[in-house]
Amino acid sequence: MSLATKGRRLCLLGVPLWAVGAAHGQIADGNFDALAPGTPPDCQQAAGAWGFPATYVTAALCETAPTYYTIVPTSTFQPTASGNSLALAIVDAVANVHMTNILPAPITPAAGQIVRVEFDIWVQAVGGGATVYVGADMGGGGYSNASDRGPQIGWYTDGTLQSRDSVTSHVLVTAYPRGQWQHVRIDIHLDTSNYDLYWAGLSGQPLQTLGTGLLFRVPAAITRIDRVTIAHFGATVGLDTSSVFYDNFSVALIVSSSCYANCDASTTVPFLNVNDFACFQAAFASGSSYANCDHSTVAPVLNVNDFACFQAAFAAGCSAP
Repeated sequence: MSLATKGRRLCLLGVPLWAVGAAHGQIADGNFDALAPGTPPDCQQAAGAWGFPATYVTAALCETAPTYYTIVPTSTFQPTASGNSLALAIVDAVANVHMTNILPAPITPAAGQIVRVEFDIWVQAVGGGATVYVGADMGGGGYSNASDRGPQIGWYTDGTLQSRDSVTSHVLVTAYPRGQWQHVRIDIHLDTSNYDLYWAGLSGQPLQTLGTGLLFRVPAAITRIDRVTIAHFGATVGLDTSSVFYDNFSVALIVSSSCYANCDASTTVPFLNVNDFACFQAAFASGSSYANCDHSTVAPVLNVNDFACFQAAFAAGCSAP
């Protein structure tokens, strides 16, 4: 089911066509629409690709009540929508629960390539939005905060959106909106062990840059991505109540073009044309990191200098797409 059908806009927010390149390891059941509404994923029964692997059950990371994670019709909380979403309804100040989706094949990017994870989240009027982390089984079962977790972000009950590294948490949004879809994009750089985080308080609106070069949850490097996890950390103050819906997960390997100015990835001569300017303007408007042509690091990283930089790159031309 498309985002538009669910009352949201289907697009790769801020992703110029040049960047999509090879998309490997797409996540299965990312929009939940093919799954039957009901209590699975449960400890002994997955919901499609989402569930609690046997090792998670053994490690006591499985839900303690079948109603904690359920598949629900999106119309139950967004009346005009169709399709399904994942619901978390957890009030538990003790249990840590990790529900994961293991990719069909691990993604191991080359230097300079990005693993891009996107999803939508709807936090209800009371409670928090749980935590999403992306990583791989690097020897800790896929869930260890010492070896397996890369980007980790959480929606706290006080309305803050925070990132978590190996040392502490960082507040990135002081008051996220409730009762509407937010959109999140995580660009993961495994070669430098960090990530860039983009967020729209209303799904379909331009993305804001919340942080670049954010550090992983693990203190050491991870070398691949093989799963996306939605976790309830009951023992963490502010994450002990999860009242939230998730939808539209996607995972892709982003491979850049050899020619920066060929924003629309055209392959016929002339490679560079007016469409590339329109593509760049769209990337700039959406807050895409691609539009940071001059690689500035001082806010605002996207500014008029990037237009001059792109014009210079366009004027220099391309010998290949």
